[in-house]
Amino acid sequence: MKPSIDELKNEIGYKLIKSVPFENLVPFIFDNMKPNTKTMVFFYFFLSICGVSVSIFLMHPGYTFGQLFWYGFAGFISSFTIFVPIHELLHGFALKMYGAKGLKYGKDLKQMMFYVTVNDFIMNRKEFSVMALMPFAVITLGLLILEWILPDQFIWFFLSAIFWHATMCIGDFSMLAFYERNKHLEMYTFDDADKKITYYYSKLS
Repeated sequence: MKPSIDELKNEIGYKLIKSVPFENLVPFIFDNMKPNTKTMVFFYFFLSICGVSVSIFLMHPGYTFGQLFWYGFAGFISSFTIFVPIHELLHGFALKMYGAKGLKYGKDLKQMMFYVTVNDFIMNRKEFSVMALMPFAVITLGLLILEWILPDQFIWFFLSAIFWHATMCIGDFSMLAFYERNKHLEMYTFDDADKKITYYYSKLS
């Protein structure tokens, strides 16, 4: 059973271990993106697999430089345009799945960051993990399926899109790495959507 918002805010049986203002999210991500957790090792391994796949594909004799450039460029542009709202809507879908209401979508262009937040909605470790991973899992799987069923000339587009969208997910994986680094704690998190601050609490033993 999850604690109430009052129990967390008043630290009744729980302790605040971290507060992250949205404007300081990038330094928080950098603090947790080192490959010293299984989460980040998987993330960088996935990017490496994408890189190897791209290298193999570049040696394919059946494509011109123009085809490789334009399909690859289309995959890059799509990842930072079309997939941004899809990515955030999938985060939102996961939140709604757990009962969140009053979702707010926003952006911080100085940090090149887009986000969805819910005021005072508490998530446990499992809920946060599902919410964080849903865009990566759904979009990657969807692109792989499309790559399989559509004509071969689209393969380069999908490889490019998978790689560049995965790089967009580094913030999600970094936050999961923070959870992994504190796996010995029973953690809960919520946002103050008005103040734009994320709070992380642990249960006192």
